[in-house]
Amino acid sequence: MISRNGTDAAVAPGAEKFAWFDPQTMDFDVRLRAGQFLAGEQKLRNVSLDLGVDGGKLAIRTCRFDTADGLKFDLEGDVRDAASTPQGALRWAMKVPAAASYSALVSLLDPPQELRDQAAIFSTLAPMSVAGSIGLGARNSGSADITADGAVQGTGRLIATAMLDGGLGNWRAAPADITLTINSSPDVARILASLGARDQAQLPASATPKAGEVFIKAVGVPTQAMTVSASAQGPQLFLGYDGRAVLPATGGSTLDGELRLSARGLGEVMSVAGLGGGVTLSETPVVGTLRVASASHATELDLRDIRVGNSKVSGTLALAYPSEGPAIVTGELDVDAATVPGLLALVTDHKTITVEGADTAEPLTAGRSIWPERAFDFSALDGVEGKLGVDFGSLSVIDGMAIAKARVEIALTPGKVEVNKLQGRLLGGELTSRVVLEKASGGAALDAEVNVSDMRIRKTDNAEMAEQQASLALDIKARASTPGTMVSVATGAGELRLGNLLMRVPTPQAVVSTARAALAGEAGASGEELAEALRTAFTSREVMVGQRIIPIEIGDGAAKLASFTLDSDAGSTKVDTTVDLASMMFDSSWLVQPTPNALSGQPAEPAVSADSDADAGDDSAGQPLAAPAPTPAARVATLPPISVVYTGRLPDAWTPSTRIAHEPLERELAIRKLELDADQLERLHQADAERVKRQEERRRAREADEDEAAPVPLPSPAPAPTAAPLGFDRSGATSANGAAPALPPSSASALGVVVPQVPGQEIVTFGASPIDPAVVAPTEAGSIPQQPAATTTSSSAGSNGNGRPRRPAAQKQIGPAEQILRSLQNW
Repeated sequence: MISRNGTDAAVAPGAEKFAWFDPQTMDFDVRLRAGQFLAGEQKLRNVSLDLGVDGGKLAIRTCRFDTADGLKFDLEGDVRDAASTPQGALRWAMKVPAAASYSALVSLLDPPQELRDQAAIFSTLAPMSVAGSIGLGARNSGSADITADGAVQGTGRLIATAMLDGGLGNWRAAPADITLTINSSPDVARILASLGARDQAQLPASATPKAGEVFIKAVGVPTQAMTVSASAQGPQLFLGYDGRAVLPATGGSTLDGELRLSARGLGEVMSVAGLGGGVTLSETPVVGTLRVASASHATELDLRDIRVGNSKVSGTLALAYPSEGPAIVTGELDVDAATVPGLLALVTDHKTITVEGADTAEPLTAGRSIWPERAFDFSALDGVEGKLGVDFGSLSVIDGMAIAKARVEIALTPGKVEVNKLQGRLLGGELTSRVVLEKASGGAALDAEVNVSDMRIRKTDNAEMAEQQASLALDIKARASTPGTMVSVATGAGELRLGNLLMRVPTPQAVVSTARAALAGEAGASGEELAEALRTAFTSREVMVGQRIIPIEIGDGAAKLASFTLDSDAGSTKVDTTVDLASMMFDSSWLVQPTPNALSGQPAEPAVSADSDADAGDDSAGQPLAAPAPTPAARVATLPPISVVYTGRLPDAWTPSTRIAHEPLERELAIRKLELDADQLERLHQADAERVKRQEERRRAREADEDEAAPVPLPSPAPAPTAAPLGFDRSGATSANGAAPALPPSSASALGVVVPQVPGQEIVTFGASPIDPAVVAPTEAGSIPQQPAATTTSSSAGSNGNGRPRRPAAQKQIGPAEQILRSLQNW
């Protein structure tokens, strides 16, 4: 009963509420008019109540009131046998300005707890103005038929019908047919969330309202099973459910069926599931089918064929909704492929921030940053807490560089994502990493550790070293407002350990061999021909680089490897490498410095021969002339340093773009070529001078021989000796020097006798002066006339036409037998 102060009177333990009221035995009328009426904690205004009971018939002629916050309620109707098998109709209308006003109205009507809980889900329809009716016992004894129609959420419309065979008091245990349609609602996601497993108090408050339509059709016995077909659709969302639903007497609901979903943004689906606003995921599409099994305050999702973005996702998720705090998510997921920048969409806003000064970025990285310029936003995690295990078939850092078979264990809390373990295979090695990203003032803070061991980075031609190994360790910290900015301000350190690494890289020996080939004419010495010759030399053989420990410093948006030097007998190579973290592009500079005497072993210059017109009598004619000794500059043979720069993306580290600064070498080769040509010209000049000197010596020798061969008086002829073989003495022996002796005086002492020339000597004429070719001697009787000598012109007498002295023309020689015959005839 109601006391005078508006509170419930004490009720005896075990007694039913309002047990004193029995409409079957009581007849009364109540009329009430009040400007303000206190009902419990509720203050009602403009109260108008007119009702009566007559013979078990309840007549509600007027029941009207409102509240200060704008709530209005109006009820009227007639009900017979209200306490046993009610029959009749009630008509009602209400205007609810807010969800709090709706809750106050439900409390004022004081329904059973199960009806109170069921009615609470409609608070999300406020503000609303709805009217309807309740028909009791119209179809069968104890049935209740409910209809409702009106405006909800300001501009939406609600149309509902419920045919309950069990009536208002026992509707869950009897067959029911419920149809609900909500059109043009501005907050479809919130309505669906209220129909799910979450309590009203746990619904997310940050979800962006979305207009759409909700349709629910349920037929069956609520406490046993109802066949449910439901759909919800909006501009960027569609959900379709087909399955079973159970509404137990204890309250809540249980679902078991198949859910089809398609949403432009994953955030919409998260809002429906009561996992937060999901505003940051508004541009991550999701489509597919999953199995839903829900119980009181918990839902299990079996993902069968879901695509989130460009990734195919499968596995299971368990959603638990405690009485206080965010939802708890646990599960195991399998993702075929994903990218690290793409996963950052979970904690970044969908709006891109324009970075000033981007046009002035370095050409190497301009427009190539792989990290999104979007502000960090952890609102998607405000309603989530839990742990997930995710297996990735491929987790890409950049296109072409992926972590194969990656395993990630993630801990989610509001405002924080902690990757406790990231394992997989990277570059043939084992990756282990830990990453913590949490909300901080001005953006987010990052703390990461990355380790890659036993990287097999390339194969080699060496059969004993089939795979090259290396390891990497990095420690990175940063704080910024966007991922792109975070990379640019990150700091840290690490090291790269190289094993016995063989590489085809620039070496001093390759530069020296190319220079020798260019000087010998076997390779191009300028332009692209020289560059191509250097590339070929660099890749012709493998060079041992490891083992080494190279420190790494992270700062200014790059990972800088400490310089190291490769030494060899032919020189040294200094290596500097930098990796841009924004674009994952590298720039590796190799400065090759040959030793000062690198070209000392170059081939000898070609020898120079004497002219072909040298006299045949010169034993040295046609023999090569000795080259002069090399000058000190030629022995040193210093080559300038060569700079080779490799650039490209990290995945293309073994096929980079190559720039060779060969201009200094090209100039040096041109100078050395001129020096070699000058040396060759000098040798030719020396050879010409030597040839002229030898010719002059030969000329002087001939003149001396001619002077020695001048005519001298001969003694009187002696009697002719006995006949003997020509050229032998009487004893038959040859001269001591092996040459034929001179003619005996008896045969060679006659005037005008010409003695045959002894090799190496001039012709000697005994007993007479040289014959003047212009004068013809008289012919004696019985003698053979002597032919006059051929005359020569003055130009041919002393010159061969090219300015060189020429031998005098030889006189015609007469054989010894003829000379002896002539002498005998003169006797």
